[in-house]
Amino acid sequence: MPRWQTRSLLGTALRRRRTVVGILLAGTRVVEPRFSDRARDLFGGMAQHVAIALNNVRLVAEPAPRQHAESLEEHRLRRSA
Repeated sequence: MPRWQTRSLLGTALRRRRTVVGILLAGTRVVEPRFSDRARDLFGGMAQHVAIALNNVRLVAEPAPRQHAESLEEHRLRRSA
């Protein structure tokens, strides 16, 4: 990748269950040594943690169905009063 002068690129899909929710990439400018097996394993483990963190953010950002229903009910009661 000439723009970043990257020689080696390591990437993996970020998955939530069977759905791809993103990608994680790492690059190096060094020609040798390439990414080792250990580095690839560590990178895969990091990707799993990143996918979990993204899912947690999604869960916090979405209102719980019960809370949403209660909020709608409170709003309806205020309007009818």
